[in-house]
Amino acid sequence: MHLPRVFAFGSLALVLAIHYGDTAQGKESPFALSSGVGFNWLDPESARCARIAAANSKRFKACEFRDSGAFGLAYAYYSCPTDDGAEFLVFRSSSECQETLETMQANAP
Repeated sequence: MHLPRVFAFGSLALVLAIHYGDTAQGKESPFALSSGVGFNWLDPESARCARIAAANSKRFKACEFRDSGAFGLAYAYYSCPTDDGAEFLVFRSSSECQETLETMQANAP
């Protein structure tokens, strides 16, 4: 039995979609922390977005990368606690940081 070409190509597309599903769904890959922009989300009243310099990133104990989810937004970010009780959320760009900061502040109690 010979399968129609359309079926064969459709099957190949399905296999590729399953195999590369994370990329197709927009999963973000980690970015260089030292090129990021972030704020201390545990201090919402004085929080502001600032470029994370290499010297500042030395304050971070351990950063965890997440491909989305801060305050319901779809931006990739790092969550970086410090020894002094702060926790910085670090984003790829200034605009992502600013939108997240404004969303957090708008939803504050």
